[in-house]
Amino acid sequence: MSSEKQKQIKLDFISKSAKVKNLLNQEPDFKKSRVILSPKKFVIAPKKGKKTLIKKSNIMDVGKKEDLPPALKATIEKKAFLIKYRKKGDFKAIIIQDKKNRINNLFSTICKIVLRNTKVYIKHPAKVSGRIKDKNWTKNNLSVNKKSILLKNSKIDIDSITYVKTKQKNNEKFIAISYKKDKKIITTYFKFDDHRLKIFWKYIRKKYIKIVEEIRKLKLNKKEKKAIVGIYSGAKLSNLPNLLGLSPKKSKKVIKNLIDKKILEKNGKKIQLTNKGRVATEVHLEDVNIG
Repeated sequence: MSSEKQKQIKLDFISKSAKVKNLLNQEPDFKKSRVILSPKKFVIAPKKGKKTLIKKSNIMDVGKKEDLPPALKATIEKKAFLIKYRKKGDFKAIIIQDKKNRINNLFSTICKIVLRNTKVYIKHPAKVSGRIKDKNWTKNNLSVNKKSILLKNSKIDIDSITYVKTKQKNNEKFIAISYKKDKKIITTYFKFDDHRLKIFWKYIRKKYIKIVEEIRKLKLNKKEKKAIVGIYSGAKLSNLPNLLGLSPKKSKKVIKNLIDKKILEKNGKKIQLTNKGRVATEVHLEDVNIG
């Protein structure tokens, strides 16, 4: 292999792979394979048998073990990566089984490659701090990297995302992403002409879910949830004791705990939600409204 081609290779490792014709009831027959990923193609070469070459343009969907049907998922012991692709008009699938870190890296790298310079339509901004803006869909180019969603003349920091959801209006499916920028919450809508909407959704959603999982591990109690929703809704610190039904001293302790958990932060004399805090509010808003 030439040094130029070697430079283009993003991933090259030995793993186990299995072709799957029926995702619902086929138990995969994993074989030791070499996996090579470059910007234009994906190659899976079993030690015994024919290699599979998948062009970037033919990758239709990707996923992890949790995206597999339950019966198939139960047959796989380790972490797994699923790739669906098109070949001569037929749709095919391959599962790669490996360690968690390698599967995560494979998933992220393929998503970045497939989404690079993708044609997308955006409404930007669709909302600013909750206020709807009368914007039309405009054509743009989209790419993603570890930290950002890259557009033609702007970018969205993934760490600033507070909300991700698929929506449908007038038979059009699109993705709504809210994020903090210049002390405001901006919402941008993304619409794709093809299957890449699903891949973009999975990539961004998995990044967002990581933050959500971190928040759930914090196990905020009812008073903490009520406090962040109150602050999100504009409540002043002086009103929190009444809102929480606590003494001022105990109310301050709730705030201190939330600062320690990086849900709230000090900004001069003010207390405000961190980005994680804004996500926590979205996660727990319904809990507070119900209870």
